[in-house]
Amino acid sequence: MYVPVEKYYLKTSTNIEKMSEEVQNASVTVPRATIMSIMVNGALGFGMLIGILFSLGDDLKSLLKSPYGYPFIQIFMNSTRSRSASTVLTAVLLALIFFSTIGVVATASRMTWSFARDRGLPGWRTLSKV
Repeated sequence: MYVPVEKYYLKTSTNIEKMSEEVQNASVTVPRATIMSIMVNGALGFGMLIGILFSLGDDLKSLLKSPYGYPFIQIFMNSTRSRSASTVLTAVLLALIFFSTIGVVATASRMTWSFARDRGLPGWRTLSKV
């Protein structure tokens, strides 16, 4: 199973648009915050990618045939040489993905409701009452 981490590190720009009604001079502030968010998160994600690439090691075939089933867990094992540390790092990564997914679902439900409220979706009568 593939964990699509790359879609999570640029996700924060959706949170900025939610605050656009509460910000002064939103036509300037919101685009500036969106661009800065993408730049900062892109740089941090690129730094994380570089760190992971340096941690891969020489034998990629053994990494892909990991007994753990996921190559990133094997990367943690190779880097820390500790089952406990690898478990903690995996739990932190999975918790971040879980909480980010909750944010994505909340954003999708808010967008669906707002489009239904504006009569932009089929079945808007039912969806706008929810």
